[in-house]
Amino acid sequence: MIFKRKNIKSFLLAIICIVIVWITGCLAPNAQVAGIDPANSNPAVIQKCQDFARIPVREYLLDNNVWGKSNITNYQQCVWADTGSNPLIAGWSWSWQTTDNKKVKAYPEIHYGWDWDKKFTTTKLPLKVNKINKIQVTYDVTTSAEGVYNLAFDLWLTKASFPTRNNLSREVMIWVDGTKKKSGATFIKRATIDGGEYDLYINRDWNYWTYFSFIKVVPQPKGTLNVHEFLFFLKNAEYISPQESLVEIELGNEVWSGSGKTVVKNYSINVNN
Repeated sequence: MIFKRKNIKSFLLAIICIVIVWITGCLAPNAQVAGIDPANSNPAVIQKCQDFARIPVREYLLDNNVWGKSNITNYQQCVWADTGSNPLIAGWSWSWQTTDNKKVKAYPEIHYGWDWDKKFTTTKLPLKVNKINKIQVTYDVTTSAEGVYNLAFDLWLTKASFPTRNNLSREVMIWVDGTKKKSGATFIKRATIDGGEYDLYINRDWNYWTYFSFIKVVPQPKGTLNVHEFLFFLKNAEYISPQESLVEIELGNEVWSGSGKTVVKNYSINVNN
């Protein structure tokens, strides 16, 4: 009987170990979706997973943007940032279990400038187009994902003295990577800007503003992007006015479906310096 009891004890112990391993395995995907190691002991690393949760870091603002989720409930998305890093180190992750690839579900992102909530993250914006000398963005992005998504900068302009959600005049997107290769707007032409080839799409009736998207022919997930060159291109083609003001620069992944993780390193924006 002693022998049998020992065997029973061993058996129960083995069952407990299996259960622990199973629970850990079930939790692991959530840790991956979260984008960082939950056991990370660095107190400067902050992670948030609530819809539209925000993390301010100096002149930048991480935003867990899920603007297109509609009534979808089967999703996970988080943003995180190392608030002690300079240049900025941050990222996000997503899991959208849907087969609908017609509409963007989310845009986890980094704001610079107007934060869509009556505030600016920096004193360097707003800035009229005719006052812009140079705007350079340095970035290094690594994305591991499946599904339909892009990596895109998003610039917002207004003709008003101060931006609101109702007086935006232009949206200028620059797609630099991703699996989505065509915009929902009308193809205009292929143009060489800032040393690279881009396909330009335009929709003049995109909500109440004009929408432009420049889609890079050869992906560029890292480097230095001369954002002013795109604004100068549109100004010279008389698509935008020199009197319009640039109010924000965003970087994020537009997500249509699937799951993935993005890490942004060495992120910095230089305005007129």
